Amino acid sequence: MSFGASTFATLQLASGVLEAVGQVQEGGIEAQAQEFAAGSDLFNADIARQESKLVQAKAKIEIGRQRKAQKALVSEQQVLFAISGVRIDEGTPLIVMKDTLEETELDILLTQFNADVESQRLESQARFDELRSQQRRGVARGERTAASIRAGKTLLASAATFGQKFSSEGD
Repeated sequence: MSFGASTFATLQLASGVLEAVGQVQEGGIEAQAQEFAAGSDLFNADIARQESKLVQAKAKIEIGRQRKAQKALVSEQQVLFAISGVRIDEGTPLIVMKDTLEETELDILLTQFNADVESQRLESQARFDELRSQQRRGVARGERTAASIRAGKTLLASAATFGQKFSSEGD
């Protein structure tokens, strides 16, 4: 084997080593991107959980307002019936006030139901984000492993080519 051929074989080996290093670095960059996305997913899960708590707090405030309005409406009905000289403890006035209480209570239940549905949706989104984060972390580990395997394959192929060049010189 001439000086030029051995130099070329050495350059091929060095090229294989550099390619392997590049493969490991590329795998590391992809893994970092997956890790970043996983962190973002966890952040989103935290936000969804906070929003769920806010939905319940808002519902509690709204229900308080509805109850206050309910009392004011029934009180106003009582006053209007009393002013008109109608007894409020029996008959139509009592039925009207009972219906008013039932209708406003349904509104209150609906407000709580809607808050519970939205909170559950947000909790489900948070859990989905957590699961996606775990999946992305798994992809990151897999990418690091795959990059190492690709780099090892490149090194072995380069070393085999290098060895073949020098073994053929001895023949």
